[in-house]
Amino acid sequence: MNLPQVFSFLHVPVQSGSDDVLVGEGGMNREYTRRDFEKVCDELIKSVPDITIATDIICGFPNEKEDDFKQTMSLMEKYRFHICNISQFYPRPGTVAARMKRIDTKIVKGRSREFSTLFNSFKPYKKYVSTTQTVFFGLESDNTKTMSVGHLKNYTKVLVPIDLELRGCKAEVEIEKGERFHISGKVVPNSVVRLVALPKEDSEEKKETETEENCDEQNYKVVDSCVGDGCGETGCSSKGEEKKEECCGTGDCQSVEKVEEEKVDTSETSSFTDVKFMVAVTLPAVAGLSLVIYAI
Repeated sequence: MNLPQVFSFLHVPVQSGSDDVLVGEGGMNREYTRRDFEKVCDELIKSVPDITIATDIICGFPNEKEDDFKQTMSLMEKYRFHICNISQFYPRPGTVAARMKRIDTKIVKGRSREFSTLFNSFKPYKKYVSTTQTVFFGLESDNTKTMSVGHLKNYTKVLVPIDLELRGCKAEVEIEKGERFHISGKVVPNSVVRLVALPKEDSEEKKETETEENCDEQNYKVVDSCVGDGCGETGCSSKGEEKKEECCGTGDCQSVEKVEEEKVDTSETSSFTDVKFMVAVTLPAVAGLSLVIYAI
């Protein structure tokens, strides 16, 4: 993960900070202890500078006591994870846990709220404010479609004013704000470097395909139906020798002869070679490790 092509990010689910819940009688029957998890985290933090470790927590497992929950809280305090999926225990049908006596719902909800309050109190991204960071952009935009979404080397989420030309690129970004779950800023002029060769816009491909199909059905050739300034749109003639005066503002149109039996071949497709790409790879490990890789 120290390689420049790899995001410094791992998802290592722990579920609980108590060994009684993880491996104890009536527990989750996991194959690791809290110490195993801590060893993984400590080695990652030591070996990979500024790594982001994400984890999962389940509140209210049937054998979880108050002290077990406090141990989970202490684990979160120790590592202050930037990303954590917090859930309340739910009895999945067909599992051993589904037959166990459940903890009172009010207690489970109370623990979930307490844990969430602790997690949401962390401010891990304030350190980036007023710095310039290298950001990698995929095809993602935010829900409002007003911001382009990128990520730092450690997969921290970065928002900048939307610019479709950033897709598949890396750029330097001046960080202006550090929110709870992302940072935001503006792209430094002349810093954009393309990493991924993108295909044509879908709308352009769709227009070309529809034109070819319509002409093919009528046995007409696909032609540049107009000539002169402001012309050059692709179309097909409706009758042999007929001119299409309405196709452009100049009125200068060329005659197009009907092709009686010749069909337009629409089977040819564009091929894109040498295209760098982004891919996410999941690697199995003791606690489950998710590794995200970007283009080289």
